[in-house]
Amino acid sequence: MLVTGRWLFSTNLTYNSTQGIGLATADVFAKFGASVAYHGRRLEEARRVAKEAHDNYGVKTIGIAADGTKKGAMEKVAVDVRSLHKVD
Repeated sequence: MLVTGRWLFSTNLTYNSTQGIGLATADVFAKFGASVAYHGRRLEEARRVAKEAHDNYGVKTIGIAADGTKKGAMEKVAVDVRSLHKVD
């Protein structure tokens, strides 16, 4: 929901968002107020960029690691993302 320049009550999951265009995309959502789940293959990297976004933009974030080629991995991601709040 875009209200006066901010996504209020919105949650975003951007896959492969620990570097490059994925990171830039996720940061745009965070900058405008959305809660953001940062995804990567390495948990420590996903948590690091999530913490940076939280510190920079003051939004709720989470770092998630998952290998999308493995059965059941994306279901776990969905559960983790729901911990931020309602998924749009």
